[in-house]
Amino acid sequence: MDADTLAPSVLVDGTAVTSLRTPAVSAVAMDALAPSEVESAVIFGSGPQALGHAEALLAIRHTTSVTVVGRRGDAARATAQRISGLASTHALTTRGLTVDDPGVEDAVRGAQVVVTATSAATPVLGDDWVADGACVVAIGSHEPHRRELGSALLGRSLVVVEDIGTAHREAGDVILAAAQGAIDWADVRTLADLVLGRFERATDRPNVFKSVGMAWQDLVIAEHVARP
Repeated sequence: MDADTLAPSVLVDGTAVTSLRTPAVSAVAMDALAPSEVESAVIFGSGPQALGHAEALLAIRHTTSVTVVGRRGDAARATAQRISGLASTHALTTRGLTVDDPGVEDAVRGAQVVVTATSAATPVLGDDWVADGACVVAIGSHEPHRRELGSALLGRSLVVVEDIGTAHREAGDVILAAAQGAIDWADVRTLADLVLGRFERATDRPNVFKSVGMAWQDLVIAEHVARP
């Protein structure tokens, strides 16, 4: 709304904003938490956020292999094919797998970045699959009783969230891990402190960024859209 007249000044598609800002926030976290060299990535999910996160990753790292894991093989393969068209500066190998494919575990174990963008209510990958120093971005769950990552994985990881208070309400991955005694809330760090250099990524354990999305992030995007 116009500040003086309160007349509508711009109409923004909320779904489009979310499709843009969620991978953008993840890219900030990945840039700080992932290794400088990311040869291989695994993305759980085959929807718009999977594609958006692949695009975000390719914008910050020279990744040469992306594996898409989905409940339906045809959807995973279709998303993998679309991702292959995103790399314009180098060759990119992509493939789509179903969640029960035995190759999923090997793909995660060899990945430097893992993204979970699913609607799952229970963990989608094994607690011991993620390598030390790798980065996991979990964005699919934002309810206190749902999770994509298991307690043991968070317990052995550096855990970063957007905001501690918001995470207490919405980050089921962290809430459930804390309730089970796997992590202490005092050890959970924030994305702001990461960006400001108050701590650095871990190399002796996985790095987990648990994102739930916040309204101010949408506002930042909307403000840029509305700017003359």
